[in-house]
Amino acid sequence: AAARTFDLRASYREHPQDPPDEEYAGNWEVLSGTAVDPDATVYELTPDGEGQIYYFLRLDDQTLELIDPQRRRFQNSEALQLQRQ
Repeated sequence: AAARTFDLRASYREHPQDPPDEEYAGNWEVLSGTAVDPDATVYELTPDGEGQIYYFLRLDDQTLELIDPQRRRFQNSEALQLQRQ
């Protein structure tokens, strides 16, 4: 099987302190289910080293959304969506 690795660059938009971009690399896995949808597809990104684990909900073929570690959507969910380019 192919290695499931990722590279992630995170930027804060409209943040008052304008922190620098954060860059991570690591491995990812596919999980099943969220707090409200047992059939949902969730991608778990585990950075190498000290970084926090990220969870992304697959909304459709073009869109992923950052969700919390309990696999729940955030209030500002639309601001946390990634669109395939």
